[in-house]
Amino acid sequence: MSHRRVLKKMLPPLLVLAAIFCQINGAPNALAQSPSLTLQGGVDHAEALPGLDERLQVGRVYSDDLFGNATEQNNNDWFLIPPWYAGVRHSEDAIIISRYDCQTGQTTSPMMRQLNRQDSRSGYQVDSKGGIWDYKKVPSIQHVESDFNDAVLYVKQITPISGSDHQLIIKYVEISVSYAKRSKKILNVVQQEQINTVTCPSPGSLRVDISVKSYGWDGKPQRQEQSVIMANIVKPFEQIDQLEGRELRPLFKDYLVSHHLENLIPKDLQ
Repeated sequence: MSHRRVLKKMLPPLLVLAAIFCQINGAPNALAQSPSLTLQGGVDHAEALPGLDERLQVGRVYSDDLFGNATEQNNNDWFLIPPWYAGVRHSEDAIIISRYDCQTGQTTSPMMRQLNRQDSRSGYQVDSKGGIWDYKKVPSIQHVESDFNDAVLYVKQITPISGSDHQLIIKYVEISVSYAKRSKKILNVVQQEQINTVTCPSPGSLRVDISVKSYGWDGKPQRQEQSVIMANIVKPFEQIDQLEGRELRPLFKDYLVSHHLENLIPKDLQ
């Protein structure tokens, strides 16, 4: 059975909405031979998360208002990214390498391909030395539609863990909610911690090793999943000065000044 998945905004890599993922039949490709992800540099998932507002329980009626002012991005946080990560990248699917059930303690290796067709942008501004900076668009709400149920992803936090010329590690904290199309009654709520380890195996291509740990509405752990996606840079980096009504140039300068990085302010902003 196929599902129609409509992406309304550019998403970070593999922000998992498990309730509406579509499995693609067929033999796994070469990614199926990839080893499972070993988390780098002491990066690990939380044992448990705080419980959510009772209005987000299964059976309640969903509304974006339940996440407060999620559409009002009042933060001004930026982080430096490697040049090979900048631009618009496209992916088609993900290979699920392993799953660990926190309730039973069992681990499986499904080597299953899942649809993950999306375009994602990274990099918005350039400093005086040529460094490319990404802008944290959090908090934010991203909608996904399918034939029967709709879903929403609330991106709560984006935290760069480490970066180098060869690797970038980013942690996302998210809440995914699936709900009935007509009644909008909540069908499932999952909290997620996602750790992406990104490398560039060849020019214009990216490998993203992903570890996602899922928690219930109450914050108790449910399962942990390891997967891999391959993406291609389909549009090179270009500076973006406006984003969803926000003027990024003055925000970028304010960030550099507030972090005592005046030497990185572009000449036209000095």
